[in-house]
Amino acid sequence: MDVYMNILVFSIIIPIIIVYLLIILFKKGSDTDDIEYTDISKTNTIQMCPDLLIDSGGTFYLYNSKMPEIPSLNPMIFSSLDEYTLYTKWQDNYGIKCPVVYLKEIVNAQGIYVYKPFKSPYDMSEGVPDY
Repeated sequence: MDVYMNILVFSIIIPIIIVYLLIILFKKGSDTDDIEYTDISKTNTIQMCPDLLIDSGGTFYLYNSKMPEIPSLNPMIFSSLDEYTLYTKWQDNYGIKCPVVYLKEIVNAQGIYVYKPFKSPYDMSEGVPDY
């Protein structure tokens, strides 16, 4: 009877235990598959996008309202519209799309400097563009 018991243990029970342990091992390793990963590159791109362009006397200041002001970084300063255009072409080459509100500093009827929104520095129609 001992021989039959040994055969039973080695041929049936031991493989069942091994399979059970392997299932537990693989299940424990797949717990990381349930974690949702977010694409932080899109989030960072959106946060890094400047969103306000101010034309003050022909000098253009490009602000990111979501970031603190740091000299020469926020705002970025362009001495001409051509410099700003080169920057936007660089963004386009890298697939960076940043909607920007354009404000032009003007003098109103009372002689006070105010900021007036226009569609873009290239389109001086009044109003904010549709995005």
